[in-house]
Amino acid sequence: MDPWQITAITFICAFCLVLTLLCYFLLCGTLRLNQERNPLMKSSESQPLIESTDDTESQTDKGYLSVKCSNLKEDDKCTNTKCLKIKQESIQIVNEVEEKGIVLNSVWDSYLKNEADISLPEAEHLDISESADSLHVRLSQNTQGQDNWPCITGAALSPGRSHYWEVEVGEKSSWAIGVASESKRESKCIPDTPEGGFWIIRLCKGKSLEAVSNKVITLQNEKPRKVGVYLNGNYMSFYNTEVKQRIQRFEIKQSQTLYPVFSPGLHDRGPLIIKKNEHNTDLMNL
Repeated sequence: MDPWQITAITFICAFCLVLTLLCYFLLCGTLRLNQERNPLMKSSESQPLIESTDDTESQTDKGYLSVKCSNLKEDDKCTNTKCLKIKQESIQIVNEVEEKGIVLNSVWDSYLKNEADISLPEAEHLDISESADSLHVRLSQNTQGQDNWPCITGAALSPGRSHYWEVEVGEKSSWAIGVASESKRESKCIPDTPEGGFWIIRLCKGKSLEAVSNKVITLQNEKPRKVGVYLNGNYMSFYNTEVKQRIQRFEIKQSQTLYPVFSPGLHDRGPLIIKKNEHNTDLMNL
């Protein structure tokens, strides 16, 4: 074989190699473009929902969760099996994400849409006052030495729908917030060690943040200044609203009417400030 033939064969092989690489890169570019146009084309099984515990979320996670979780409400009417399955998956996804310290803006907005209209009766053992946009609950007498937390319950929360309310606790050294059962709604105090009927979080002596139901659990979270409470079916969650992080979640297994409960604490005369429903406040100002 003469040199010219060898050169020709080498040229042809090189040309074929370049052509193959060009086709490969064109194919990869087409696939990448399709993925950018449709970030949800990857299966949720092959793409992990949360890749790290950082607060940063990938664009794929945001898109997927926004579709699954935005406007999630307990009173959405899901009657068929497929709808119920999607709803259960959405609630599970929200719970898993919030356990990692993340609350998506679309989910948080859906909570705020269920803002409850809290009303409180008059009370002799507590000082109840009202402003244009909030209710204030204070101690009216010295309770030093007592083991019970003076409290007041609001109007019943409508069953079958979601409820959200917000309480500013500020720098108070003690307070308790949550819900009470039907059997406890007339109670004027929360026992220091309740045996059920209350689902609350409380701050003791400015140091210990606790979750209380039929047992007391010490929480490691930092002390919140504003607490959001979200009741959704049989689940109730507490949030530090300033950083949008969940503090505690209770599962309330009994099907019963629940009442919001508030205690300004044992020794602190500073107020609990309960935010009013903004929609109703706007109507009053018209």
